[in-house]
Amino acid sequence: MIVSSCRVLVLDPAASLPAPTRTVLVPGVSAEGPRHLAGPLLGLLIDIERRGLHTMLVAEQPADLHTPVAAICRFVVAADAETCAEARRIWGAHHVRMVSSTSRENVLRAARALPVPAARTVPRRAQAAVQRLRKAVMNRASRFRHPQEGMTGLPDD
Repeated sequence: MIVSSCRVLVLDPAASLPAPTRTVLVPGVSAEGPRHLAGPLLGLLIDIERRGLHTMLVAEQPADLHTPVAAICRFVVAADAETCAEARRIWGAHHVRMVSSTSRENVLRAARALPVPAARTVPRRAQAAVQRLRKAVMNRASRFRHPQEGMTGLPDD
């Protein structure tokens, strides 16, 4: 697993996601990336989606755009005009980034330029923390409001 200081992670189905991750890079099949949604990869992709993180497909060929794994990516980065044109047709121009090459530096630069995912903004993280706290308080309080069966709280006669 490769993690950079810009909170970008290269997809590794055997690893878990570190908390500060914002964008997960998904290599296309031409770069030996995943072709099918199965096994540990499926669980990792579900976790990525649940956390609201960006997924960016690194497409080196048009064939990289036509896999089940590519279909779940929100963004695409590519270096050649044919792949970019096909990606824009599928994802829309707003979700496709063209770079001079798919080198690590260029791909990381494109990932850093993405907006912060809504789920990672300070207001959303604060809201989530308040909801977790509220749930914990309610769970604790419910134990005091509902006495165990057979206990009425009244003295026995």
